[in-house]
Amino acid sequence: MQNSRYQDYMTINVQAWTPSGDGLEHGGNLDWGSVPTNMKLFQGDTLVHENEWASDMQWVTVPPGTLPYRLVLDASRPAEQWRLSTRTHTEWDFVSGTAASDDFEPFALLQMEYRLATDLRGDVKAGTSQQIRLKAIPQAGGGPSTGNVTSVTLDVSYDDGATWQRVSLRKTAGGWWDGTLKLAKKPGGFLSVRAAGATDAGFAIKQEVIRAYGIR
Repeated sequence: MQNSRYQDYMTINVQAWTPSGDGLEHGGNLDWGSVPTNMKLFQGDTLVHENEWASDMQWVTVPPGTLPYRLVLDASRPAEQWRLSTRTHTEWDFVSGTAASDDFEPFALLQMEYRLATDLRGDVKAGTSQQIRLKAIPQAGGGPSTGNVTSVTLDVSYDDGATWQRVSLRKTAGGWWDGTLKLAKKPGGFLSVRAAGATDAGFAIKQEVIRAYGIR
């Protein structure tokens, strides 16, 4: 099941626990209702649909015509079991119009890609400077263009999102935006990330991942 629209019925399937990488076509699932998950779809300020248990919706009626939408996903999982990525908050802005064909027409949301060198546990070394790379690209599955990326930003936190520090980014080849992290000197903590990307076609993503990486 992929993000798609048939006439004025919309289906969305975004995985809360999906890895970052080129050609992203898979995601992880936890048992339905086993961890706190909430997904809301808005058109303007109007709540169109809410799923209080999972990160999908099927055959939801939406207003006719081409309009902007906002999808909001919150998910969390126990730190004692998972250690990393214990809480996420993602907001997608996208544009969708009435699909006149006889089948569901796919559409894409933006996906943030992150590249930071870690060990096999997902940890980085305390007290070092490390390069981090970000890129906002369309999710796999096809559909109309999401436009050209015009901005990418990044903030990091060492206290589980209580306070944030802006990371200066520079645009490089291949759509990547690069920055340098000066990691906390004390090992045993965590690095959280808050990233955003936007295009010239009304598509955007804002994503917060608490305890995205460990600090060894």
